[in-house]
Amino acid sequence: RADVVGIDNRAAARRAVEHLVAAGHRRIAMLAGAGSGGRPLQAEGVPPALMTGLDRIRGYRDALSSAGLDGLPDYLRVTHFRSSAARAAIRELLALPVPPTAVFCSDSLLSLGVLAGAADSGAVIPVDLSLVAFDDADWMDVVTPAVTVMDQPAYDIGAAAADRLLRRVAGDTARPRRVVLPTSLVARGSVAAPRTAVRRVQRPAAP
Repeated sequence: RADVVGIDNRAAARRAVEHLVAAGHRRIAMLAGAGSGGRPLQAEGVPPALMTGLDRIRGYRDALSSAGLDGLPDYLRVTHFRSSAARAAIRELLALPVPPTAVFCSDSLLSLGVLAGAADSGAVIPVDLSLVAFDDADWMDVVTPAVTVMDQPAYDIGAAAADRLLRRVAGDTARPRRVVLPTSLVARGSVAAPRTAVRRVQRPAAP
């Protein structure tokens, strides 16, 4: 009932996870951010999240299903939009008897928590854990290793949305339009082939 400007979140998430599959990963986790408002995701059986987050979860599951990996253990974790929550979630995942070898984060803030949580657990990125994140934050290409991302054109989305709004204010009464802008995968150093042997990451002993 209104103009919409955005991206195809489901397709973009699928492409991000397919990048991990192509690198040889089979045990792929996802950290998805929960939204505010307390409304549950009806069809997914996971805690509250924004619609974009739900679409990204669906894209993650699409990629796993296409690769024949949907019968593996459930490595999906939905957390609050806080790096501390993602930090705790990845520590939990890395402590599993058979931990994931890769993780896809639904936004850049969660990936900060993954970097911290991996360090807590003694995991080296990308040796022990490969990482792909959604959104290309300014810091992602200056850390070591630089983070592989699914980049969305935030500036162009804002400009196109403002253009649609100004047209409506000026009297445009045409049917609502849905404008979908392209995303791009930016491959960097945070993705590598998984280890051949299963290794449970051990947290370093406290000094």
